[in-house]
Amino acid sequence: MQIDEAEEKVGFLGPWDERVVKDLQGEEHLRHVRALRVFNENEPDIDRLLDARDMVSEYGDRQALQLIFDTAYDEQLDANDRLQAIEVMGELGYRDIPLKLLPDILARSEVDDYWAGDVLLGFGNKAEALERFRKAIKSCPTNYRDQIGRRLADLQAVALLEELNRAAAAEATV
Repeated sequence: MQIDEAEEKVGFLGPWDERVVKDLQGEEHLRHVRALRVFNENEPDIDRLLDARDMVSEYGDRQALQLIFDTAYDEQLDANDRLQAIEVMGELGYRDIPLKLLPDILARSEVDDYWAGDVLLGFGNKAEALERFRKAIKSCPTNYRDQIGRRLADLQAVALLEELNRAAAAEATV
């Protein structure tokens, strides 16, 4: 059974789905399906970037790498999409360019503070990461609190953990 190309480029394939495609239709077909998704402008940028990362790491695909770089540099794009591109670049071993672009992206108000802290931490900037986690305590949805708490515990940031607990307690009394 063959799936037509229009259907192949729509939607996210998890590892299990990709394994099935690879087993049934071969590695080259899986690569083709991934390329369709990476360059499908109707897909969310974040999904496209994750697929592009996989294509670069597994196949050395230069077009996918260019998509990642273009997204990171495009000041007209959503700052969170650009932050995803920066994170992907870091995962692929790039450091200089992401560190150069990061301050401009982090200056944008729509950036998710928890995620920004996580990316900063990934690049070894613990002090700025802790400041972003502090902001996240106040700015992020309450369902982020467990993630923030785990990250702060990992960093042994006791004062910030106490601040997080106070914020949760204050909200519980409202």
